[in-house]
Amino acid sequence: MKRKVGALEKVEADLTNLQLKIKRDPKSYKEDFTNQYQQYQSFFTLLLQAPTSTDEQGTTSLRDLIDFVAHVADCYPDITKSFPSDLTTLLNQHHAVLEPELREKIVGSLVLLRKKEVIDSST
Repeated sequence: MKRKVGALEKVEADLTNLQLKIKRDPKSYKEDFTNQYQQYQSFFTLLLQAPTSTDEQGTTSLRDLIDFVAHVADCYPDITKSFPSDLTTLLNQHHAVLEPELREKIVGSLVLLRKKEVIDSST
């Protein structure tokens, strides 16, 4: 179990590092962002299909990716245009069965997107 936790912490640190690099120079890290966004989309699709069968590691990874994408979505609006609606879809369809920390991360990410004016109040 300790090895898994260490690996998850490394991924989280890598995402934080990438987030900082993207904020400084979005053009140089577009491919790296796209790779992470594709991972997010895979996890999102799996969660939509089976919201109660996602394992702890998958939920943690999705939570980290949602946080990451929310923080840099304004750097790549063409890529992330469906991201806010993905989050609202998850909440609307599966709020009752989502893991509480994931649900909290989704709501917090929507708030962040609103503060960054990526979405308006009606979304």
